Amino acid sequence: MTNRALTRLSGVTTEQVIYAAPCRLIGVLPELLTTGTIKLRDDSVAAPVIPTTPAAVAAAGGSLADDTYYAKIVAVDKYGEFSLPSTEVSAAAATTNNSVTFTWDAMDNAVSYRIFFGTVSGTLPKYFEATAATYTLTTTTGQLTATIPATATAGNNQLKAQCAIGLLQAGKFFGSAVFHKGLTAQLSVGTDISAIVWEAM
Repeated sequence: MTNRALTRLSGVTTEQVIYAAPCRLIGVLPELLTTGTIKLRDDSVAAPVIPTTPAAVAAAGGSLADDTYYAKIVAVDKYGEFSLPSTEVSAAAATTNNSVTFTWDAMDNAVSYRIFFGTVSGTLPKYFEATAATYTLTTTTGQLTATIPATATAGNNQLKAQCAIGLLQAGKFFGSAVFHKGLTAQLSVGTDISAIVWEAM
């Protein structure tokens, strides 16, 4: 079995490479229980690819109000990372064609897509989610509100539930947290961590 290692982090508020090869996080050791967080990132996780060849076409059915509907597509990978948005597409819903079908190329590393839409070009404050590379907008109810990503993310969400570890959780066992090609850590200002424990794989 690989020996476990400790890396001291106290006072480090800039990113620090803990190990530049596959490893497993074991735990975080507290020094003082003050406020602050530790952010953990797997730098091997690349940002998802921007969805290509988006298109929009009005279709029969649906209950959309007569208007032009604009959309951009964002790819989401299994780590919760986001791509930059696709180019904007639009279609006009009117008369009996009160739904809009959006399509795009499927991305190999995407597990879902967010379809940000609105009725004003460049203003897309709401989204629906889809797992396939197509989505038919039939209603504007039930949508979620979020800001369309201005930058792609890479590695920031690989530990989505654990990337910000409050010090009251320090000392918790994180043995299932695998970093595929290396572990990078960063402390917030005011955080005092004595070390993180990890092992090579």
